[in-house]
Amino acid sequence: FLRNPVWGRLAFKALESRGAIEFFSNQFLFSEPCDSTWLDNADVELGLEARPPVIAFNAGFCQHRSFEEELKTLPQSTLILAGNDDKRDRKGYLESMKDCR
Repeated sequence: FLRNPVWGRLAFKALESRGAIEFFSNQFLFSEPCDSTWLDNADVELGLEARPPVIAFNAGFCQHRSFEEELKTLPQSTLILAGNDDKRDRKGYLESMKDCR
């Protein structure tokens, strides 16, 4: 979806809007609302080079694909990073992945 020349362009126009960045930052990154300095810095970093991690992050949602099975079979240790106020439950990773911290 995000790689489609038409739909991807429209989706990124929405995802890279200041309002979307503010919403997702407040939802997943910060316990307090993000400030204008954060949003200004995010605006500077937007562009084609920043898109692959966004595509990977949204793979389950936008491309309807989960990497859960691949993650469960990784042979190496894995470190999951999450903010203190991340509202998603990450405890399942500890149980289903090899040496996950």
